[in-house]
Amino acid sequence: MRPLGIALRDFAVVPGTPNELVTAATELGVTVVHLNPARWVGERLDPAELEQVGRIFAAAGLQVTVDLGAVNPAYWRSPDPLDPDGTTARRRLLREAALLGAESVHVRVGSPESRDDPAVPWAEQLDGARRALADLGPLSLELGIPVVLKTHEEMSSHEALALAEAAGEHVRIGFSAVNLLVCLENPIAAAERLGDRVHTVFLDDAALSWSPEGMVRRMRPVGAGIVDWPALLTALPADAPLVFDMHRAELDAPCYRPGWVAARPTLAAAEILALAAVAPPDAPTTVLDERRDTGLAMLPALAAVH
Repeated sequence: MRPLGIALRDFAVVPGTPNELVTAATELGVTVVHLNPARWVGERLDPAELEQVGRIFAAAGLQVTVDLGAVNPAYWRSPDPLDPDGTTARRRLLREAALLGAESVHVRVGSPESRDDPAVPWAEQLDGARRALADLGPLSLELGIPVVLKTHEEMSSHEALALAEAAGEHVRIGFSAVNLLVCLENPIAAAERLGDRVHTVFLDDAALSWSPEGMVRRMRPVGAGIVDWPALLTALPADAPLVFDMHRAELDAPCYRPGWVAARPTLAAAEILALAAVAPPDAPTTVLDERRDTGLAMLPALAAVH
């Protein structure tokens, strides 16, 4: 059975202290908490304080992973004039994560807006991300903490895999099916592409509905969207943790917009048609409480699928 997890922001009441987090995780029956948003790491705590928090988690058998945000120095420059590409800051955060006892750190590249911003070509953003991720390689391997690149809304699974392979063996993939939908990718086909590079699976569900510019993502309770989770999990590594992670954004996949498809050369017509065939009539995104209750109820059964 896969380890069960939840993103910090998705607790009904977000715990404030390490002991509160242990209690809340125990009540839900999860052994992994993805610190998104990041906690303790990046707060300039004394190393001894970080180690003390880590001991609390270790004593309870709770594994934590830490979200470090975007790795895209070509698009988002550091405000520190002595560290304009954020290299020093990223290394410091990785060391802090180690003191906390984090199993892994998680990153993304950009956003749909950054990808389509003509001021900074997407190829430059990918190249900057590759250099930044590669720079973390020696420290990541020394500390034994993989860097997990999430499949985000702006980046195809093809691009994520190519970026991970170019950056180094320390870079793994965080698989988010609902983000791949925004890229008009079939999640099962993407899982087969990414294979054993997948480190973590993020559980959520969504529908793609028609919009004037193409399609739009509407969030749904697990099992009520178009992600076939039982089939998908059989295509993903059986030991990858399954982390409940509710996405909020209703994002467009504006495939009718001139130039949008041409700017995404890895799009496959067969995958787009398969998604279009199951696109339901549009309806508002389901509220968070209903999605939380359904997702957490289904988490144990889905974690047993392999």
